[in-house]
Amino acid sequence: MAAALRAVAPFFGQLALGISMFGLALIALVAVVNRALPGAWLVALGSTLNLLVISVNGGMPVDPEAMTTAGKSLPNDGLHVLLGPATHLGFLADVLLAPIVNNVYSVGDVLLAAGGFWMAFRVLR
Repeated sequence: MAAALRAVAPFFGQLALGISMFGLALIALVAVVNRALPGAWLVALGSTLNLLVISVNGGMPVDPEAMTTAGKSLPNDGLHVLLGPATHLGFLADVLLAPIVNNVYSVGDVLLAAGGFWMAFRVLR
């Protein structure tokens, strides 16, 4: 349910940011409850870091230069804000360019993905 909230959040206009943040908080909570699963702590940490940077900036800051390098247009979804001099915790923002997939990610995104892949790999193994 939490991941579904994150997926549909952009369709809710002014409520998008709140719905997305609630989804992140639920993902972190579920990961903590399931902390015995391998990778769950990475999912919890990644979700929490994303929630933190979004909370202090009123959206996920995104580096316009990295987006241009990735060949992406700047998001206009109510969930992102431009990275700038007033950005708090900018190192946690969407600043990591992933050339293979031509996208920009945050530290939290990387931890979430690593934890999710680790969890799936270990459970399915």
